[in-house]
Amino acid sequence: NLLDLYRRLSAIPGARFGYASGASGTDYWIDLPLAGASEAPRGSLPVAGAEADPPLTPHQVRERAKIKELFLSVLRSDKQKDNPNVMVAAANGYGMLATAADLPAARAWIVEKGWADKDSTGSRLTDSWPLLMAAALVMKRYGTEADLAILERILKLYTSSSHFHIPAKMALVVAVGVLMARSGRDHARAV
Repeated sequence: NLLDLYRRLSAIPGARFGYASGASGTDYWIDLPLAGASEAPRGSLPVAGAEADPPLTPHQVRERAKIKELFLSVLRSDKQKDNPNVMVAAANGYGMLATAADLPAARAWIVEKGWADKDSTGSRLTDSWPLLMAAALVMKRYGTEADLAILERILKLYTSSSHFHIPAKMALVVAVGVLMARSGRDHARAV
């Protein structure tokens, strides 16, 4: 994904990324500085989902907002319900572009849809699984220990065995695992 590549390259001092379009198509290029490469410690690059995202340019902020709204409109649409690949791609895209500022929106979806209510059923979850997947991906990156109990409850209620719902269930499982790891060893043992 080009956005992820750009984010990772922006963490390397002096690295550049660009493209050139011509009659034969589009060519992408990466310029990595060799000076000081031998002194750089191995494993010094940030990992995906690291807490500190690099600052975005105003253009990137505007484009990110537009694309996130597009993904969100696809996730809430009924037009693509029969095309799970599109829904999974939209949820993944939204999760990748999400920032810490999107965490309250993900929490609001849970309340709005009643996914964690005591009287919630599995069918309530399967009706809007793409949005549930996007919420889990946002919580995986930016969630707190307080979100863990909510995600665990949703995971227990989400009993669908349909192949359509497997990506959403996996996103929930991974989000619970990441939040457990973030919460520490004592919390993981208590569960």
